[in-house]
Formats: sequence, C-alpha cells, structure tokens
Amino acid sequence: MAYGSMQNVMMARNHPGKAEIVFLPIIDMPASNDASINSTLMFIATQAKKYGFTSIVTFDQQLWWKAMQIIENVSLQCPLREMICKLGGFHTMGSFLACIGHLMDGSGLHELIDLIYAANTTPHILSRKAISRAIITHIIVESALHIVLHEEQLSNDSEKEVLSENDLPDSTWTSKLSINHRNELIILLDEMLCGELCYETHSEVG
Repeated sequence: MAYGSMQNVMMARNHPGKAEIVFLPIIDMPASNDASINSTLMFIATQAKKYGFTSIVTFDQQLWWKAMQIIENVSLQCPLREMICKLGGFHTMGSFLACIGHLMDGSGLHELIDLIYAANTTPHILSRKAISRAIITHIIVESALHIVLHEEQLSNDSEKEVLSENDLPDSTWTSKLSINHRNELIILLDEMLCGELCYETHSEVG
C-alpha cells in the first residue's frame, strides 16, 4: 500500500489498530482454478477501491495468463479493469531469453553455443529451460562479439593512413585522441586476448 493510501486510512480512523489480527478468508480451491483466481482478484479490487489505491498483483506465468484472460473478458465498468497484473521477475527474464532464442534461430547462435556447452544443452538454453546457463552464455557471447567488433575496428583504423597531430585541424580534436591512443588500444586488446592483462588493470589504464 502506498504512503498516500495509508495516510488516508489513518485519517479516516477506520483502521483496526496495531494489536488486532484479522484473518482473511481462505479460498478452498486449486490455485489454478478460474473461479479461485476470479474470487481473489475481486477481493483485491474491492479492497483497493475501498482504500483508494491501484492494486498491483504479481503472478507466475500460468496464473498470470489466466488472470489476464479474466480481466479482458469483464465489462469496462468492472473494478478488475483498474488492476495491474505483473509477471514475476523470474518468468519475465525467462520469456526474454526465450524471445532471443526464437528471434536468433538460424543466425548461427545455436552453433556458437554448441562450442561452449554440450549440443543437447543448447536447446534448453535457447528455450529458457536453463536460465542460469542461458544468462552466462549470453554474457560470453556478448563479450566475444565485442572483441570481434573491436578487433575489426582497430584493424580498419590501422590500414588507413595515419596523420600526424600537426596535420589535423583544431576542430578534429576527437580524431587526435583516437590517433594518439590507437596503438595503445591495440596493445591492450592483444594482452587481454592472451590473458596477460586482467579487466581491473585495463580499467585502471583507461
């Protein structure tokens, strides 16, 4: 409950008091039952309307999907329309990882992950069934892509004609910076790829 809503309750003087314990009704039905979900949502919506705040309910994926279907099928005047149903953080992350696996299908990501994990593990990583491994895998893939992009950029820069600092006009001071540090960046990248330079040392140098 937000502070403003709590303040309204306190000022209305209809709160039970700190020493009183109130037991809420128990719905003796399976949690996945539509009637059980509907009863819970109606109770929350009624309490939210009573105290003047917007209710936010977090569900797991299966219950969230059923709750959203119930809200979509009620009339526009129903209090359930004012509720906000959120998907839990774990399932939100899993859905995001599954979207990456679906969108990148056929791009070579599957074959790349096969180089890190066993071939029978890759489908589970791309379909969110192994979230911990999927997070580590995507971090490794991102790091590898950054290295490839940096290598290509530094290689392209080294092939261009290197101008001296005096040949550059004052308006291109950013180009001066890139020219002065190009060789240093190449050396640092080579040392990092060879394992001779750790990330902390690289951060201090930068």
